[in-house]
Amino acid sequence: RELLYIAAFICICALGVGSYLYLDKLTNERTYDGLIVRAQSMAALIDPRLVKGLSASEADLDNPAYTYLKEKLMAIKEKNDDLEFIYLMGKEGNRVYFFVDSEPSDSEDYSPPGQEYEEASFELFNGWAPNEPYVLEIDEDRWGEWISALAPIVDENGETIALLGLDQDAKQHRISFYIQTGLLALA
Repeated sequence: RELLYIAAFICICALGVGSYLYLDKLTNERTYDGLIVRAQSMAALIDPRLVKGLSASEADLDNPAYTYLKEKLMAIKEKNDDLEFIYLMGKEGNRVYFFVDSEPSDSEDYSPPGQEYEEASFELFNGWAPNEPYVLEIDEDRWGEWISALAPIVDENGETIALLGLDQDAKQHRISFYIQTGLLALA
């Protein structure tokens, strides 16, 4: 009888661990896949000619292309309240920088054109392949902890000229996971 109880206990523990791992994988896939699809959709709406017209400097503040892209990113963010930041990034040599972001210019989180992204990870530095969107799993920078989806903006020559980025607060992702695993633990 004791062996039966021990076997049942081991089976319940194994089922719990297996379910936990499955929920972790499922939650990550659902979040990451959803962000990638949205990033690709938004990137497809960005005219590469407008991005090429940016200088990534203070001069862009008077550039109609910058103003247009800024307004579009702000409007997109307004409709996607689960996203904290939407932005276009460029890369030159060992430098990753912002072209434009969705933050109002009076926000403490605003990134002016040309501001270097000093926290650029190895994955971000190397993730500029055309037509290959990707997710940076929970990543921390000076603004917080994020899950970031990045999709390339490709020019007429098939070269990546910018990345469109979407940042979702990592807390949302964790809360979703904790709720699901909490329900599993209750069961």
